[in-house]
Amino acid sequence: MKITKERVVEEITSQLNECLEIHNAEVYDWNDKIVDVDLKNQTIIIKFNYYVVEDDDYIGLGSY
Repeated sequence: MKITKERVVEEITSQLNECLEIHNAEVYDWNDKIVDVDLKNQTIIIKFNYYVVEDDDYIGLGSY
């Protein structure tokens, strides 16, 4: 099986979106979120934004 960076990104972002949907934190455009994919070490670095609502003492991946 040929593993490419594109395939890794496709599979991992699909899995993450399933998890993040519960928190209303889906990522609709992963293009600027993937920082690095290292096929040799099987690691991926993904950048997430987080939200703060001080009045509610909230810190999270999803906004509300």
